[in-house]
Amino acid sequence: MPPLWRWYVRKPRVARSGDVRLTVPPGVFHPGLFISTKFMMAHLTQLDVKGKSLLELGAGSGMIAIVQAKRGANVTATDISSLAVKTITSNALANQVQIEVQQADLLVGLEKKQYDFVVINPPYYPEEPANEAEHAWFCGKDFEYFQRLFRDLGEFVHPNSQILMVLSEDCKIDRIAQLAENNGWTMQIVNERTQWGERNYIFRISRSESSGKQPSDIKLHSQKVKLSNSTKASTSLLNSRKQHQRAFSKFCELASLI
Repeated sequence: MPPLWRWYVRKPRVARSGDVRLTVPPGVFHPGLFISTKFMMAHLTQLDVKGKSLLELGAGSGMIAIVQAKRGANVTATDISSLAVKTITSNALANQVQIEVQQADLLVGLEKKQYDFVVINPPYYPEEPANEAEHAWFCGKDFEYFQRLFRDLGEFVHPNSQILMVLSEDCKIDRIAQLAENNGWTMQIVNERTQWGERNYIFRISRSESSGKQPSDIKLHSQKVKLSNSTKASTSLLNSRKQHQRAFSKFCELASLI
């Protein structure tokens, strides 16, 4: 996280979406600092969640979970962080919604229940998290988060479930898609948006039609966002500039809130 952002999140801050107002303490993912949360919520507004069961994995401050509960969904929100779990609970109470909140490492320990919607804003940087807070960013050096996600996900969905995951162009989408395919899932882009120089994608994850799918079948779904090895080196400088531009743009926005 750029230094200016770290300065901003050094103390509890407020995050808002419509009539939802959250308190976000240091150490909990702030939904206003990145486009992924707003992007996912905008996509969900196109879907009818009223009366449906919805599981959010890694709910952070609870923004997505609380907004969907206000829309009438029966929400279960989980996070590996004990601080995040306390934050979701207090924010749900403050916004007068009922949400089932559980501390869980992905799907481990959750009651095996089939949900109508599963919403995921995952960590995707391939490093080992050093503490609870870093689980919001790092998925393990060998993408262990995604290995476990795709291994266990089938026990929590039914044939008509909608599984939605948001990913940035900055992550290794082709690697994540391959892990999905290895476990019998496909990833298909259903929405995309560019903001602050960063392109984000929402994928719908579905069971493969055939266990005999070849790797090329699923790679077609991520072809638009895959960088070849020959291109990565030539784009490193551009990516660095983009990061500085994003940090500056975000700081200007945050400065108006202080």
